[in-house]
Amino acid sequence: MTDRVDLLALAATLVRQTRHGSPSMLMRRIGQDHGIRITFETARGLLAQLHEAGVVGPDRGSLGHVVLPTAA
Repeated sequence: MTDRVDLLALAATLVRQTRHGSPSMLMRRIGQDHGIRITFETARGLLAQLHEAGVVGPDRGSLGHVVLPTAA
């Protein structure tokens, strides 16, 4: 079973690789690439944690989060 810390690291890697931070992207890529189904709320929570860590900017609604340059 994948724990929350593993999901956070995976989400950070995906956001950096794709330069895009949205819940739907995380749900799709984590599901397709890693076979782990996560809910929209879980994906939002991961992005909120990445925002607190300085990886992504604040939520911009339907535009997703901006990946910050220091996270490249």
